[in-house]
Amino acid sequence: MNIGIFWDHRYTCAARHTGVGKHILHVTDNLIRRKDLRCTLLVASDQAQAAQDTATAREWKIPIRILSASLRLYKWRLRRIDPKAVEDLTCVYSPQELCLSTGNIPMLCTLHGFPSFQESLPTGMRNSWRYRLDRMSQRRLMRAIRQRREPIISVSKALSDEASSRFGIDPKRFKVVGNGVEQAFLDAPLAARSGPEAPLIQVGGMNSFDGAEFLCRLFPLLPQTGRKLEIVGDRHEEPWFSQLSAQPWVRLHGFLQGELLRAALSAAQALIFVPAAESFGIIGLEALALGVPVIARDVGGLKECLGDCALWLESDDPAEVIQKLRNIEEMTEETYQAWQEKGRQHALRFQWEAVADRVAAVLKDPQCV
Repeated sequence: MNIGIFWDHRYTCAARHTGVGKHILHVTDNLIRRKDLRCTLLVASDQAQAAQDTATAREWKIPIRILSASLRLYKWRLRRIDPKAVEDLTCVYSPQELCLSTGNIPMLCTLHGFPSFQESLPTGMRNSWRYRLDRMSQRRLMRAIRQRREPIISVSKALSDEASSRFGIDPKRFKVVGNGVEQAFLDAPLAARSGPEAPLIQVGGMNSFDGAEFLCRLFPLLPQTGRKLEIVGDRHEEPWFSQLSAQPWVRLHGFLQGELLRAALSAAQALIFVPAAESFGIIGLEALALGVPVIARDVGGLKECLGDCALWLESDDPAEVIQKLRNIEEMTEETYQAWQEKGRQHALRFQWEAVADRVAAVLKDPQCV
């Protein structure tokens, strides 16, 4: 089989490896290294150099085929892929949310998140549109793939069920492959147990999808218990971001990756994971791999991802977060270490090689392509 992987460098810049970027990098990396597949990298004309640089850095020994138009023209369907450019391929695979016309060649893509499913947006969120606009276009994407016979790869059953319900697509067409946790998190030593003097940490930023409204209700409880909150991320929106300036017990870090992110997580007493919408929850898995407790809201695919290894909030009352923290502090050392080990063993089940194996199984299934 000769698989064309449509490459979108925007998600994989070293300083922007969020969940989608990690999926694209690691799944592509594992597919290329498989001996039972031949892969060709398909890149839009304006992404050719970036794709070549990535291939060189990651030692990808595969052909790179440069298409005739820019990514923006393909993305907004102002140009179609020339069928002659892909006629020798078995299928085209897009690790991101992109489905293009390829003539008679099947094209499969991966759904990553809940974009326009949660439609109520707050007032005063002008800057939100900068990073939501692409995701708001998913309705058009789903209309396009609804008309096709190919399966739809999804990172969670929760996302598949929501997409199927919203867009009237046969649920049997969805193939769930999940997401993974990077090996560096699994190789790191388990974090030392932190007491109440250690900060709490939230990863994502002050925006509606990552639970800013809940965090703002949590803020007044922090000084009462002598706690501080570290916010890692740069996706901030109003009106919540302005409320941070009056909170001396809240500290902003901006976007962190790699060793810096692992260090920030390991130094925290717990990860506060309270998004309004989340299809999978990679950061929760990464915290579990490091042995950091996760206090989570049961939304979207989080329960599917974290299982019984997180401390689940049973209400929308932020005071419950403080109670969960007290529960952590009351654990004996033996119980706490057992909890850490349980979390790491759970995270070990989610490795990128296994995710890529599931993607490869879909690409190789003759009933799919």
